[in-house]
Amino acid sequence: MARIVDRYRRISLRQRFLVAPLLGLILLGLLTAAFTYESRRQNALLTRIVEGDLAAFERYADVFIDLSAEHMGLYDLLTHAGKMEEDALYLEAKGRLNAIHETTRKLEAALPTAKAGNSSGDASPEAAGSEILAFTQAYRRAATSAVEMTMVNPALAPREIGYANDRFVAMNHVFEKLLDVQLDRVKADVSIRVERNRAGSIFIALAGIFFAALLVVLSIVLSRLLSRSLEAQIGVLAQIGDRTGADARVEGADEVERIGRAIAVFKDTQVELRESEERYRQVVELSPDGILVQSENKVAYVNGACIKLFGAATAAQLVGKPVLDFIHPDNREGVDERIANLARESGPAPMVERKAFRIDGTAINVEATAAAFVYRGKPAVLVVLRDITQRKKSEEQLAYLAQYDSLTGLPNRNLFRDRLSLAVARAKRSGQTASRKSTIRSATRPGI
Repeated sequence: MARIVDRYRRISLRQRFLVAPLLGLILLGLLTAAFTYESRRQNALLTRIVEGDLAAFERYADVFIDLSAEHMGLYDLLTHAGKMEEDALYLEAKGRLNAIHETTRKLEAALPTAKAGNSSGDASPEAAGSEILAFTQAYRRAATSAVEMTMVNPALAPREIGYANDRFVAMNHVFEKLLDVQLDRVKADVSIRVERNRAGSIFIALAGIFFAALLVVLSIVLSRLLSRSLEAQIGVLAQIGDRTGADARVEGADEVERIGRAIAVFKDTQVELRESEERYRQVVELSPDGILVQSENKVAYVNGACIKLFGAATAAQLVGKPVLDFIHPDNREGVDERIANLARESGPAPMVERKAFRIDGTAINVEATAAAFVYRGKPAVLVVLRDITQRKKSEEQLAYLAQYDSLTGLPNRNLFRDRLSLAVARAKRSGQTASRKSTIRSATRPGI
């Protein structure tokens, strides 16, 4: 069962909708074939009755009617034998007798069995046929004896024809018995076939009901599997919507309509995400600070300001290269540890000053801050860089101008005061005393 369910889940939605109609079509075809088979069986029964039993009855009736006509003719002839001439009586009696012999032979040939001497007492057509065969032969002998005795002595004609008539009446009774047995057999056969057909029809009806119920159950199971599949897809869309901040949950009973609405919401979410991504991309690209993404200790992304900061012409000159190639040797120590610490911290690292290299080897001073995040499904570090090389030079220049004269390059009053303070502090630490003059000379001596 699990294998069937798994195979059902692998087929397409269009094919799933065709499963129930195909099963219904197969069921309809089976029921049609079963009813056609039963109808053919009934037609075969009717054909056998018409072509077999009724045809046999018709043959029996035709032969017996002919035999009755010949017997009545012989009876009339022998009854009036004293009034006829001997030659005419002989010829006509001989003709009647030959006709009776021929008719009895036809009757014997038409009987269900031709086994003489079968004295079985059952009510089968074969037993009745054997019995009528015996009576037919007895009647034929009686008719032959009546003709012969009448030709010898016409006065014996009434007795002989009466005896033959008794044999004919007895044969007639047995013939009626044969017809009754045949009719009973046909009725029994028809009853058996009718019961079989009725049982077959009931079986087909019950089978149809069973398979129809099975089809209904199977349709319910398939619809539930399809509904679960659609619910799963709707759930996936809802989860994606939740991740993006959009409400993709759609209520309703029609799964197809719900999944259509969920897809519409998902499309709107995708459009919003694309617009948001485009805005963020523009913000990153237009940022005056250099932005660098580090993943697996290599540069994964740089914006335009970062390309300019490192003196590159394109991003391809930086992407894919190890990050340590751009860090000054004085600042490389502990880099891996700081990167590992970023993954455990919730916010960005404090701004620090570092030395870096451009791609031409020129050293630059930068301010940097970093934060851990996920880039294309992998752990990464977002680094924001700001070039402070010019600012550092300006600070150094301001510090120089604060202590030296800009025209002569000689130390100014500020430097004198700083050196004097240093000399006094040094003298106090060494426990020495000196005159003010020597102290001033010492303070103003170059190289202190």
